[in-house]
Amino acid sequence: MQEDDSLSDYITKLLELVNHMKAYGEETANRRIVQKLLISLSREYDSIAEVIEETNDTETISVQEVMGSLKPHEQRLQRHTEKLTEKEFSSLSVSPRDQSNTGQSGCSKSKKNWKPQKWKKGDAKSKNNSKKENEAEGAKVPCKTCDKLHYGACWFKGKPKCYKCDRFGHIAKDCRDKPAQTANYTAHKEEEGTMFYACHSAAVVQNNDVWYVDSVCSNHMTTHESLLVNIDTNVIAKIKMGTGDLVQATGKGTLVIDTKFGPRYIKEVMLVPGLDENLLSVGQMVEHGYFLFFGKSIVEIFDYSSMEHLVAKVPMTGNRCFSLSLKYVTFVAMKATVEDSTWCWHKRFGHLNMQRLRLLQQQEMVYGLPEIGSAERICQGCAMGKAHRESFGKEKTWRASEPLELIHSDVCRPMQITTIGGNRYFLTFIDDCTRMCWVYFMQYKYEVFGIFKKFKAMVELQSGYKIKRLRSERGGEYTSLEFLKFCEDVGMERQLAMAYSPQQNGVAERKKQNYC
Repeated sequence: MQEDDSLSDYITKLLELVNHMKAYGEETANRRIVQKLLISLSREYDSIAEVIEETNDTETISVQEVMGSLKPHEQRLQRHTEKLTEKEFSSLSVSPRDQSNTGQSGCSKSKKNWKPQKWKKGDAKSKNNSKKENEAEGAKVPCKTCDKLHYGACWFKGKPKCYKCDRFGHIAKDCRDKPAQTANYTAHKEEEGTMFYACHSAAVVQNNDVWYVDSVCSNHMTTHESLLVNIDTNVIAKIKMGTGDLVQATGKGTLVIDTKFGPRYIKEVMLVPGLDENLLSVGQMVEHGYFLFFGKSIVEIFDYSSMEHLVAKVPMTGNRCFSLSLKYVTFVAMKATVEDSTWCWHKRFGHLNMQRLRLLQQQEMVYGLPEIGSAERICQGCAMGKAHRESFGKEKTWRASEPLELIHSDVCRPMQITTIGGNRYFLTFIDDCTRMCWVYFMQYKYEVFGIFKKFKAMVELQSGYKIKRLRSERGGEYTSLEFLKFCEDVGMERQLAMAYSPQQNGVAERKKQNYC
């Protein structure tokens, strides 16, 4: 606060600074605001500031209470200044004796006794004597050294004066007064509970889908109630328009928009009647975790601080505004109706054929069953349920002519009851020529490769034949890289059944079915 600033002007500038920094999203506690306000006052308010700090708790006192204590002090200082001015003028008036002769006009006796006096040589001397008498009787004269009103010689006469603190007794380089601490806080205090609104008026056709990105608006605002959901009408707030008028908000709701990532919710949108445009507050978007970057006539809105998820890119229009077009999500309540009751009763009776349904209706075997019409289309469920796969031709089957020429293998899925050894799977190897079957138990499916190497070594040694082909399904235990590499190294042919075609490995499937 400067020496020539009034308290009202200083507080006005201070609140403007607070509102500007509030728009950038910086919050400060009320305690810090009060402390900064008391520190930044001029020297004339040191006494009242000390009283406020000693008699009040800075943790709970508000800015309005501090202002209420400072205002009377300012008025008292102004009254003292007015009295000093009156005394300066009084020192230029006539002596008190003359004032007694020239009193009020109502005194007729003084007028009657008054006579004009002639000037004499000793009048100059009498004037000097009257001046001394005035000084002796109490009339103060402004001092040429300190510019103050006092009696006698000035105490500061002949002493140096500091141009920093405007005090006597030292010079500027020896001055111990610290510069006034600047107020640096961003708390936003709304005395009347108002929010601010600024809009650039343009002669355009009003469109409910267009929202303007506004850095001055302190809250999302719209005048269209149909765009919001979950509207709370108990909200009491006043909106300060660009013209200075206060408008009462009628509610607060949520705006649901449709994006390629799904529906997004913009919360705390104020419903304000009389707005020309829809406004998106930059400050409120920052509070909700969005990041906005302005530059090159465009603003980019990101969802995360990593700047990887771009929500929207808004270019600047001809009137220097950033208009964003939004697509709203419309909530529709679907009503289910059945036009053809014939198919409804067909499904209710477990896809019973139409001939049997008509028989139930004609013989009144079901109460309430309506007349069954003709079937003009085919039921998709019945078509899929009655569909079957054609059997494989027997003339295309092939049978091995010698042992170990073809081996069928399959793994049975985990059983609900484990064995004494903790095994839940079993693996089968069936010779296509002799139908000889070997069964191995295992705890995990990844043991298939190790068991197969043991089986191959045993049967080839005992029979004297070599395993030439291995037929199995496409499970991961058979298609691992180490399994395929092992078969390539020994020259064994692999036959893998097609997906969802267990018929191609029917020998192993039937054997597994017998065991289960």
